[in-house]
Amino acid sequence: MAKTPIQGGHFAEMRTVLRTIDAFGIDRIVWGSDFAPALSSMTTPTQLTALPPWLENELTRAEISQLRRDNLGRVLSESLRSLRS
Repeated sequence: MAKTPIQGGHFAEMRTVLRTIDAFGIDRIVWGSDFAPALSSMTTPTQLTALPPWLENELTRAEISQLRRDNLGRVLSESLRSLRS
């Protein structure tokens, strides 16, 4: 399942996230977390797209892009279209 060796206390989170991706598919998931705001040294734009390092190691660049922005953009566009109809 995981490509990254389990480090620190993230085993449960890592297992849950990867199982969710496997169950629903990467195109049906939007990332949301309090991970980035917990790091006061990050800028706001960086906080909005930050993923835990262990998750970035598990996904391709295309999958990371989907989680960070593409899936949410698609959902919001579809919602706006339906509101305008």
